[in-house]
Amino acid sequence: MKKNILIITLSIILAQSAIAAPAWEVPQDKANMVNPVPVSEKSLMRGEGAYRQLCMTCHGADGHGNKFSVSYWAGGMPDIKKSMEGQSDGSLYYKTSEGREAMPSFSKTLMPDDIWNIINYLKNLK
Repeated sequence: MKKNILIITLSIILAQSAIAAPAWEVPQDKANMVNPVPVSEKSLMRGEGAYRQLCMTCHGADGHGNKFSVSYWAGGMPDIKKSMEGQSDGSLYYKTSEGREAMPSFSKTLMPDDIWNIINYLKNLK
C-alpha cells in the first residue's frame, strides 16, 4: 500500500514538472537595470551569506540545485548557474525581487543592495 502511494505521489510530481512553465518575461526597463554594487570582496562575502541563508536550500551550495530535494529530481528547481547564462543583471534582480511560482519574492525581505550582492556572488561562483 505504501509503495503504491509513493508511486502515485511521484507520478503526480513528475507530471506536474512535465508541464512547461511559461517564459519568465522581464519588463525591458527592469532588464536594462545596471548593477550599482561593484564586485568586491565585501560584496561577494555579503552575497554569499545571503545566498547561503535564503537560496541554498533550493538552489544548492554550488548553484546547480539541491540534489537532496524531491523538487530537484522532479525538474522543479533550476540549475541557477545554467539559468543565469545570457541574462542581464537587471533581469536577475527583477526575478529575485519579484519571484514567481515556487520562487519567493525577496522584495520585502532583502534590501536592494543585498540582492545585487547575491547576483555578484552567483556570477563569481565557480
